[in-house]
This record gives sequence, C-alpha cells and structure tokens, in this order.
Amino acid sequence: MKKYRIIVVENDEDEQFFMREGFKTADLFKLVEMFKNDDILLEWLEAHRNHLPDIILSDLNMPGKNV
Repeated sequence: MKKYRIIVVENDEDEQFFMREGFKTADLFKLVEMFKNDDILLEWLEAHRNHLPDIILSDLNMPGKNV
C-alpha cells in the first residue's frame, strides 16, 4: 500500500505529538517534516522543489498569521 508523504505545520507541541503518533499508528503516511510555522515551510518547499509532499496539513490559528 502506498504511504502518502505528509508535512505538518503546527505550532503547538502537544498537537504535534498527537499528530505524529496518529500518523505513525495509522501507517498510511510518511511524515516528511513537521514545522512550527509557515515561514519555515515555505523555505523548505523552495529548497526541495523536486521532492514535494503529497499532503500539507496546516494549523489555521498560528500566532501572528491569522487575522
């Protein structure tokens, strides 16, 4: 079965832990990276244009980003 490559953008450490464990348990995803904000994500995407993930899961309520 194909494992989908996923990147998670989440600033809360508890949420990061629960998502990491959930993805590991489900065994359907390969967690490529986990970032604390979208600025770091954008830098990573720029540097890895040839190895983009299948899915990006992003927190909608990040300090300084939501209006």
